[in-house]
Amino acid sequence: MIPDGVMESFKANVEVEKKQKCTKRLKRIMKEKNTSSNLCKKILTASNNVKAIMRRVMKQLRVGDQDE
Repeated sequence: MIPDGVMESFKANVEVEKKQKCTKRLKRIMKEKNTSSNLCKKILTASNNVKAIMRRVMKQLRVGDQDE
């Protein structure tokens, strides 16, 4: 038979290990989400830049059409 103190210590160690694994996993997930969020922001910025360029080009084309 295993003494109570040893069993309690073992259970406590198991719980600590579970919490550490869970914490590591959560940190990894948060890092991945942060990376995804930053990527989405960059894509949005690039998209907005393309839209602005297209508006300028369209405006220049309209001005060019009026010259003819």
